[in-house]
Amino acid sequence: MKKLRSCFLASHLKKQFQSFPTVVEMTETNKTKNKTKKINNLLTALQNKKQLLLSQILAGLGIRFVGEETAKLLANFILEKLNKPNFAKLINELENNLNIFSQENLLSIDGVGEKSAESIVSFFTTEQFKKILNRFQSLGVEILWDKEIP
Repeated sequence: MKKLRSCFLASHLKKQFQSFPTVVEMTETNKTKNKTKKINNLLTALQNKKQLLLSQILAGLGIRFVGEETAKLLANFILEKLNKPNFAKLINELENNLNIFSQENLLSIDGVGEKSAESIVSFFTTEQFKKILNRFQSLGVEILWDKEIP
């Protein structure tokens, strides 16, 4: 009886293990497909994060007296004055033509007050701001404009 059970068990296990490589291959294939899908989703999410509204960037910098509304006004001002600049052009303008961002010009924006304008000029002239813009540029971040959002 022991022999019979042993033979039956061996036969049963042999049948089970014959299909094992197929199951393993299928599982590995599914894992690979799932990993590929997850990686593609992650890359898509990262690519979407590489396109930021200038108004969101400006609001997120922590410039004193500049909230979302003032950031939108400032982004529109930059759009009008510099014609949709990328980070390189924006950095160049900050270094070579700072009078565009003078307190007087900023005060001409309806909705920007004296304290906000002073704070913006102060922040834009810091080396920290240029480093931030350079960092965005090196990461391949693209500036989006409110009018480009579907």
